[in-house]
Amino acid sequence: MRIRFLLPVALAAGTVAAPPAVASHSAPATYTGPAATGGTVEFDVSADGASVTRFALTNVSTTCGIVSAASVSTYPISNHAFSADTLGEVRFGGSFPAIQQASGTLSYRSLDFPACTSAEVGWTATTTAPPPAPRSPLAPPPGATVDTTPPPLTVTGRTPQRLGAGGTLTVGAASGAEACTVTASGTVRVRGAVFKLRQARATLAVRGKATLRLRLTARALAAVRAALRQRRTVVARITLVAVDAAGNRTARTRTIRLRA
Repeated sequence: MRIRFLLPVALAAGTVAAPPAVASHSAPATYTGPAATGGTVEFDVSADGASVTRFALTNVSTTCGIVSAASVSTYPISNHAFSADTLGEVRFGGSFPAIQQASGTLSYRSLDFPACTSAEVGWTATTTAPPPAPRSPLAPPPGATVDTTPPPLTVTGRTPQRLGAGGTLTVGAASGAEACTVTASGTVRVRGAVFKLRQARATLAVRGKATLRLRLTARALAAVRAALRQRRTVVARITLVAVDAAGNRTARTRTIRLRA
């Protein structure tokens, strides 16, 4: 078998299909490991994790000879996988099937007479570089503009007001230049006792309006009606919270005096 040593060459983008990518890759990192037929594979991942910046083979046995090659270029990593073609001589591809692990294939084509194209050779590699820190799925991608502005919220409604049908209190909500979801909750105080109201919720479009109806429980309704018949003061305190798509919140409160 003929031994062939390749000088370092610049690489161009290739079409080698890399194995399916499963796990995130470490960056910056140097991965090193054996080829299936002998010899070693080594490559570097850039600090931003966007590309492989060096790929080297040392004494890798192929059906066309033993190959040693080193290349410094940029091979983009897409979906945790990469591939390249060294001007038609060495082709390789890889992915990252597990944390701190990589695997792939390579092949060699001799340009001398007679021409020879080797079978694919599998390789594996590992790194001691730490894996990337996990990022919340709700976190914006790096460089994205972050919305930190609370949504505008205006609260309207009668105060004082009479109970509606079935023992309900109503409040109005209006949004501004941003859509949001509004949740209304509250309590009613009767002769020193505090009763929770059942929540109401509405989704507001940009510059939208909605009426939210909070219902008293049967026990609270009986206590309120008894107190109103005795001309006692009954006060409800309502809190409305608006949340936009970025998770920003705006809270408003409204105090309602109930009338008989």
